[in-house]
Amino acid sequence: AFLVWAPGANNPAPGYLDYMKYFSAHDIGVLIMDIRGNGGVTEGYPMDIERDAGLFLKGEWPQWYLITGDMIAARQYLQAGYPHLPVYAAGDSNGGRYAALAAGSDHDFAGYLGVSTSGFHHMGDQYASPLKEFLLSIDPEIQVQEIIPRQVILFHAPDDPVIPFKEGEAL
Repeated sequence: AFLVWAPGANNPAPGYLDYMKYFSAHDIGVLIMDIRGNGGVTEGYPMDIERDAGLFLKGEWPQWYLITGDMIAARQYLQAGYPHLPVYAAGDSNGGRYAALAAGSDHDFAGYLGVSTSGFHHMGDQYASPLKEFLLSIDPEIQVQEIIPRQVILFHAPDDPVIPFKEGEAL
């Protein structure tokens, strides 16, 4: 299998190289995304839901959607060369949120793997349309429903200092 991995916020892709050796030792390939604005080389801005909502309201593509498109393009690239192998959207922390959106949007992903991540508690329900639609469209709690019946695998550290365990458990 392959994983298309989205790193957590402010964690550039090269920081995952040692961590990903586990997967290669178990015959799982990993393509680590250089998330837009995440401290790597790909231009963009750090996660900014307000900025993305503003773009959405103006009819422009929010960065959330662009990152999702990047992950889908990576899946397409891998499956063009290895059509017989399943490809999973994966990520940790905020990257797990992007991965949920990618797997929920593209049914050609074999499933989803999230590590110490969470949803947004249906925060879009608090707003009127069209802001409501945007916020719900990026909410992992909504997207996980779109992934099922494909595999959804979640891991969460009980003592995670960024995303509390109960939020991962809710997802």
